[in-house]
Amino acid sequence: MPVDWAVFAIDIKWFSVYVGVNGYLCPDHSGAPASLMSDIEQQSLRYFVQRGCDPQWQDFLYAMSEELSEQLSLPELRGFFYAVGARMAAAAPVAAGSSLAELELAFNDWLAQRDWGFVRIHDRQSALELTHACAPLRAAFGERGMAAAGAIIEGLYSTWLTQVGVDDKLALRQIGEAEGPADVLKFRLAHQSLFA
Repeated sequence: MPVDWAVFAIDIKWFSVYVGVNGYLCPDHSGAPASLMSDIEQQSLRYFVQRGCDPQWQDFLYAMSEELSEQLSLPELRGFFYAVGARMAAAAPVAAGSSLAELELAFNDWLAQRDWGFVRIHDRQSALELTHACAPLRAAFGERGMAAAGAIIEGLYSTWLTQVGVDDKLALRQIGEAEGPADVLKFRLAHQSLFA
């Protein structure tokens, strides 16, 4: 028997989420069950449904991002945003824990307290991959600001990883641009020579 979807849209400026009955999420009106979506997509959509975007600082941050984009080159703007992320991490150190799962939990605790999305950490043998979703970057900095805004998250994680004792021969770098409706950002922690 096919599922009878009661679908409604929640518009979060740049993103519409379609929610089906019984807590299942269906992002495209296809009627496909949520189990066909990846784990990160399901968690991302749940996140957006549960949290709204606070407009208190939105206009200010958007205008600031536009002005910074006019005044600075993209590498300069990324450097500025990276420094902001590093300063945020320095002000709120996280505990290392004894495993990647505990480190991920520490990162996610901080992120959840601030509605900054969530991260998954995967060991890829020669590198660690950090996948971050649902940061409020597009809402704060607009479409144009997204070219540099991922550097905030890069600075945040880089500083935390340094704080917990990651070897200084390793570097964290953003890989690609934000992807999909949840603005998934990917970062790789690997030997510096792999980024040369």
